[in-house]
Amino acid sequence: MTWDGSTTPRAFSLLSTLFFLGLLLSCDTARQSVPWSSNPKNIVVIVIDALRADHLGCYGYARATSPAIDTLASDGVLFERAISQSTFTSCSVASLFTGLNPHHHGMYWGSLRNQAGSVRTHRLGQEHTTLAELLRDQGYTCMAWFQNKMLRKGLGFDQGFAGYTELEGNKQEVGGRIVDRFLDWHARRKDKTPFFAYLHLLNVHGPYAPKPPFDSMFGDPGARRSLPAMNWATWSPWVRQVNSGQRVITPGQLAGLKDAYDGAIRTADTQLGRLFRTLRERGIFSDTVIVLTSDHGDGFMEHRFLDHGRPPYIELVHVPLIIKLPSQAFRGKRVHTQVRLIDVLPTLLEFTGPGALEREPTDLDGSSLLPVIQDNSSGGTGASRHRRAISEILVGGKELVVSVREGRYAFLHWASGTEKLYDDVRDPQEQDNLAPGPVEEIVHLRRQTRAIEMAAARVRSSGEPIEPDVVKRIRSLGYLQ
Repeated sequence: MTWDGSTTPRAFSLLSTLFFLGLLLSCDTARQSVPWSSNPKNIVVIVIDALRADHLGCYGYARATSPAIDTLASDGVLFERAISQSTFTSCSVASLFTGLNPHHHGMYWGSLRNQAGSVRTHRLGQEHTTLAELLRDQGYTCMAWFQNKMLRKGLGFDQGFAGYTELEGNKQEVGGRIVDRFLDWHARRKDKTPFFAYLHLLNVHGPYAPKPPFDSMFGDPGARRSLPAMNWATWSPWVRQVNSGQRVITPGQLAGLKDAYDGAIRTADTQLGRLFRTLRERGIFSDTVIVLTSDHGDGFMEHRFLDHGRPPYIELVHVPLIIKLPSQAFRGKRVHTQVRLIDVLPTLLEFTGPGALEREPTDLDGSSLLPVIQDNSSGGTGASRHRRAISEILVGGKELVVSVREGRYAFLHWASGTEKLYDDVRDPQEQDNLAPGPVEEIVHLRRQTRAIEMAAARVRSSGEPIEPDVVKRIRSLGYLQ
């Protein structure tokens, strides 16, 4: 396997090791000033489900949706163009946990129907090594608190975790409970070994129903009366009708959805602000690596659909990525070059102690972001640092759609033959389809997507049956019709 079509993973692992040794021995002033030592660092990874990058203040959004996240960005490194590997939670988180593209891990969908009408699921195979397993083997205590049925136990995401806890209830309340559970666990633990905590918040996921005072923070909640009741039972059918063209969404309704979405972001942000304050009060904020990101965004009719799980257009795959390094190293830096969620795993291995790079799996699709962060050019924009980003989704659990973002172009290919090409420099919102030209770019990118489709066919199964009680719970959340 190769990662960007040129360097083999084994060769990269060797190069990474040499680079790391050079980093320690370099006389370069900038690199001598790197403040972390060889001692393992605590790691906290926060995923805010369905959070778009462009609705955060630190990414240029005009509304005050994210004061705590903005402060974290000022203490850390912000990646202006991070690309998720899917538009559906199960697939995206599998890539985050393994450093692999979907066509290598095969975890495309958390629930789908086969031809006989039974509900089935893909699972993350035990043959794939997860971030938690790697950290556990290096002496970390690995814990997770989350809310999303697509990550439930039995799907393979719990590999390597000593504790893997799913919380249920109103998502605007559960986000705070997830923070509470982690902080309570940390306060009670006597073990001094480093820890890895995974927190997955569902506040921002539709249906958007922030509670007071956040429901009226952005726009008048009374103006949303024409929208369906914001609960699972009404949300999913209404979204399906809008996306299929059976129902027309008015500008006022769309604005109301965005108001509620922003209120949900501010809800999650308030809970994270409490988390960050407590870590500071306990004296562990500075020496903890904190990653904040999302599995995917949500659509607001930019390409004639709401919600997610749709083709990998930019509004769904452009996610926030902020990494707060030990001692706030490189604080305030903004990296302009394109990176990917699959790069998070190898990056975190940089902070787990001596020899970590030597134990890094050799078949990763991702690569460490530390060289990009340390790039002395403005914002780490060197062409050699650019990463080709692949995103994949089984739309409706049926048709594979693949996107490749390389250089200035984004190419989307449907298994049925539809193709779209966008110039992301001139057309960052991906509205002007250039296909079937320019021919040279189309041919190059089509060749890549066809290779991805062939690899996906080899790893994708029809899924395994889901237990009836789990089917009932998934259906109640709108994931099944």
